[in-house]
Amino acid sequence: MNLILKGNLFAEDELIQDDIRIQDGAGVYMVSGGIGNTQNAIKVFYYKPKNYSPESRILMVIPEAGRNGDSYRDAWIEEAKKYSVLIISPMYPEDVYGFEKYHLCGLISNLNLRESIEYVKGTNIAKMDEEKFSFDINANSSEWIFNDFDRLFDLTVQSLNSTQTKYDLFGHSAGGQILHRLAIFHPNNIWPVILVFIPYRIPPKQCPLG
Repeated sequence: MNLILKGNLFAEDELIQDDIRIQDGAGVYMVSGGIGNTQNAIKVFYYKPKNYSPESRILMVIPEAGRNGDSYRDAWIEEAKKYSVLIISPMYPEDVYGFEKYHLCGLISNLNLRESIEYVKGTNIAKMDEEKFSFDINANSSEWIFNDFDRLFDLTVQSLNSTQTKYDLFGHSAGGQILHRLAIFHPNNIWPVILVFIPYRIPPKQCPLG
């Protein structure tokens, strides 16, 4: 994987919310959060290859629990160059989008998962007390993060005068779980292809995306 020159990146403290400027190479822009989180910004890391054209396809990469959209963007750079694909990867800040808003996409609220589990000392086993466990269903689908994906795509298309009307999605680990829920609960998004990779007990050094 090629290193990214620091000069190709915007200084993140200079980003202006909803001011989308996509240049050749790697960079980042910042957009407003969706309904219920409009005051909170989402960083979107991108890579635009030199052979990009308005007809180039767009791939949105949904990160794992680490929310590291920058390294997930980096993992696709070689493919982006080879196939002339624009890569965008949103990074949802964990302090705003906790487990129930990110992993579970905002489908539920008031989750007391931490209070309902007990870890077995010296193991990786966690036991749940189902009598303590509780949550509320969030029936307001406008607050689910699925809605952000089409919005991010539309903003990107507008900024580049792209001719694309659909985009592809790739999700790894927690990102894969999000895309499973997207396909089940929000099937009307404008994506044609979803690729999901959910590793099962794969040592970190053997995991293709780390």
